[in-house]
Amino acid sequence: MSNKKQFSISKELLERLFFIDLEQGSIQWREPKQGRQLNKEAGSINNCGYRVIRIDGTQYVAHHLIWLYATGKYPIKDLDHIDRNRSNNKISNLREVTRQEQNFNTTVKQGKSLPIGVTFRSERKKPYHAHIRISNKLIYLGCYKTIKEAHNTYLKAKEQYHKIVA
Repeated sequence: MSNKKQFSISKELLERLFFIDLEQGSIQWREPKQGRQLNKEAGSINNCGYRVIRIDGTQYVAHHLIWLYATGKYPIKDLDHIDRNRSNNKISNLREVTRQEQNFNTTVKQGKSLPIGVTFRSERKKPYHAHIRISNKLIYLGCYKTIKEAHNTYLKAKEQYHKIVA
């Protein structure tokens, strides 16, 4: 059972309100109203980098609307931007995944200088430690002299454990 908020919007409503180009990943209003411009992308970019569109007082992220338009149903799981580009809402760049699978498709966490899967402990001869999270368990992969060694170990483990079925 998903804990995602369910929205009451239909593909039919999207067809009435918007021109949607699945290949380009774009959504444009069909009719101008206050604050709406024709021939421009509907909505705006939020502080997380996603395009958001307000419909009848409810804010939606554009990639969820594109998914609904393409599949006929609102996503139950998370939607992943395969290329990690939040503004690339082409249907070919979107896939429905679990939260764990979504977390696999990351590189460096915001605000950190080390790659994901690597930590630093200065008091050690081999200060770079590799680890991976699998089913909410942190698995220790070893300690290394360089960031590159630790990160390569992480990447090998990721390849083995983090398989996403497209």
